[in-house]
Amino acid sequence: MKNDEQNSRKEYLNERELLIKTENEMSKSFDKAMITLSAGALALSITFIDKLVASIIAGRVYLILSWIGFVVALLSILISFLLSQSAFRKQREILDQKQREILDHVYAGEGNQSRNCYSIITNWLNIISVCFFIFVTITLVIFCSINL
Repeated sequence: MKNDEQNSRKEYLNERELLIKTENEMSKSFDKAMITLSAGALALSITFIDKLVASIIAGRVYLILSWIGFVVALLSILISFLLSQSAFRKQREILDQKQREILDHVYAGEGNQSRNCYSIITNWLNIISVCFFIFVTITLVIFCSINL
């Protein structure tokens, strides 16, 4: 039985370490990509307005929609940064609690799943930022095609 507990503890520590490393790497990559793309597209559209478009701009609504969308996408990612820190802490707490339950022989089985609300909100914010990025990219393309 002692061997089983040691193996369980080792699996727990390995899973915990993997969770921390993977989440950090994936979060960094995704957030950097979204910020770079959104900020770059926003800057490109402003440059387009400043340098290429005459004084009367057709399709202003598309430009305004794209700017609003880029701002929403950027804000979603920034809020996601803050919440992801809480999500990591909460997930470690959930994992630690499960380990304590296992060690105390109280763990009730797989039906007792803990939920990490911070992780859920962070995922939704990431989905929102991607959706807004797609939407605003389309509106920016429409705007540019009208004005070229």
